[in-house]
Amino acid sequence: MTDREKFQAVFGRLHASADTMTEVKKRMNPETNRKPRRLTKKAVALALAAALLLALGVTAYATGLFGINIRPATEEELELGAYPVWDEEGNVDYEAGPQYPSEGLTFSLSTDGPVYQTEFRPGWLPTQPNHGYQRGTAADVIAQEGKPWDPEDWYSSVSFDTGATGSDGDLGIRYQIFDANLRPGLRLTLMGEYRIVKTETWDDLSVTEVEMLYTDFRGQENYVLLFSESRGFLIVVGGSNDLETLEHIARELEIRQTDVPVIDTGSTQGLINIGRG
Repeated sequence: MTDREKFQAVFGRLHASADTMTEVKKRMNPETNRKPRRLTKKAVALALAAALLLALGVTAYATGLFGINIRPATEEELELGAYPVWDEEGNVDYEAGPQYPSEGLTFSLSTDGPVYQTEFRPGWLPTQPNHGYQRGTAADVIAQEGKPWDPEDWYSSVSFDTGATGSDGDLGIRYQIFDANLRPGLRLTLMGEYRIVKTETWDDLSVTEVEMLYTDFRGQENYVLLFSESRGFLIVVGGSNDLETLEHIARELEIRQTDVPVIDTGSTQGLINIGRG
């Protein structure tokens, strides 16, 4: 299938306003869009698809029972990753210093129905994880710290990190897999200068692969996002690994949905970056 056919198959159902299309043309004009990028260039069709779907805030709806909306993060949502500063009068402002990103993607769920907690069992991992948590209460999760890894168990979060916290911003995280617990009314933001590498379908999963420069301070992160149109969950596979490794992890996940509803904590915003979600 050619890039043009892939573009039409994935984005054929999207509709943008006249103002949106005008802005698309403006952004795709090299004379008006010269922002430098550190990430590898891909085909023009994929760049246009990313601009249509994400940079300009066009909303994509799934054809199943659930839909996921993807758009650029607002200034308010980006403040989740900024450092709060108060002046003498007590007014708060946010400093987007070198360790905080100024761009991001926000995800929200389109459904009025119930959503349920999800868990998974990795079929392949590049390195044995040193953190793994199963479903349970906060006390249950705390009690699991240091529990030996069992490849036959089901988990809600799995990760491997080196424990490094270098001055260069390297958090030592190599990969992290977790259920984002997306629910109606909750906006989850993936923070950083982003580029969509590809979107495709694996069985009932809508897959989005993203290269993301968090900041120069923290470095590049890659993500494979798995969304189920029929079951309404969002599984995040992220890390400092290359996308090929993260895709291998994602393809080998065995995923099951429980009968336990996703807990509504009352929060309306959250982060899903590795090490922060």
